[in-house]
Amino acid sequence: GEERRPRLTAPEKEETPGTRSEVEVVGGCRRRVKASIPVEKVREELDKNYRQLTQSVQLPGFRRGHVPRRLLEARFGEEIEADVKEALLTLSLGEVVEEKDLKVIGSPRFENVSFSKDSDLSYEVDLEVRPEFEVENYSGLEVEREALPMKEEYVDLALENLQIRHSKLTEVEPGASGPD
Repeated sequence: GEERRPRLTAPEKEETPGTRSEVEVVGGCRRRVKASIPVEKVREELDKNYRQLTQSVQLPGFRRGHVPRRLLEARFGEEIEADVKEALLTLSLGEVVEEKDLKVIGSPRFENVSFSKDSDLSYEVDLEVRPEFEVENYSGLEVEREALPMKEEYVDLALENLQIRHSKLTEVEPGASGPD
C-alpha cells in the first residue's frame, strides 16, 4: 500500500518568523506588501517538520524514529515543503499586519512567492484595507428637515398593517366563539 504521512503541526502562534517587509500604497484602500522571511527560519521550520515526521512515520526496513532524512526528503519532500511554505506565509502575513497595524478586509492574494530551503522565503501580497479618514468640525452642524404631510388614510393603513402582522390564527371549537 501507499504510505501516508501524518499532517504536521504549524509553527506555534507565539513564534514570529522575523519578517522583513515594506508596504506600498497602491491607491485608495489597496496596499502591496513585499516581504521576506530569513532562510534560517525556513530551515528551522523544515527541520522541525522532518523531526516530527521521523518520529511518526514507519517505512519498511526501518524502525520508527530511525528513517534517514534523505529518504524522507525523497518520499515526502514536496508535501513537507508545501506545508512549511503555507504555514510560514500565513504566520508572516499575520506578523506584518500586526506590526504595520493594517486593518485588512477581504482575502489576501499572494504573488511572486519564492520558496527554497537554501534562501529567504519572499513574497508579495495585495491587500484591501479599511479606509482611513478623519471627519472634522462636524459638531454644531444644523440640519433642516421638512415635515411630511400626514393624512388620516396613512394612519389607518399603518394600523391595519400592524394588526395583520401581529395577528394569530387559532382554531376555535364550534360554539366556543366567546361569551354568550
